[in-house]
Amino acid sequence: MPDSKRKPIIDSIREYVRTYPDIDNRKINIDYLGDGMEYSIDPIGVDPIYKRCVNPKILINDYPYEFFVTLESREYLIIDSQRRTIRRYLTNGTVQNLFNQRAQKQTVFERIPSGLLNINWSGDYGFDLTLFLNRREPPW
Repeated sequence: MPDSKRKPIIDSIREYVRTYPDIDNRKINIDYLGDGMEYSIDPIGVDPIYKRCVNPKILINDYPYEFFVTLESREYLIIDSQRRTIRRYLTNGTVQNLFNQRAQKQTVFERIPSGLLNINWSGDYGFDLTLFLNRREPPW
């Protein structure tokens, strides 16, 4: 095939997936995740992959960890309670400070207790929770 008629690989993959009989009438997104049963064709891998959400709130043992922000597909927050930072990572690599977009009635830096945790959220978005066990040495 002459160079002038070549399609980019991503276009060929997109065309193949659109004509694949088992996918039928579902949406196919290019480099983003939607809200329903959809497929995504991604030119490069991005990790983590989270869906769009508005004002995410997670209850851990009935204590709210809440943020007043809209996260688009593939954007995510990292809350570092040891450094007391809240950062938003955008798809273009930009990092934003979201310290002032946290719920201030109850601190989002509240220590999560050890033991069995009761975690509740709307289920409209995903999240990762990483807990650290810090070992302390006596002061003497």
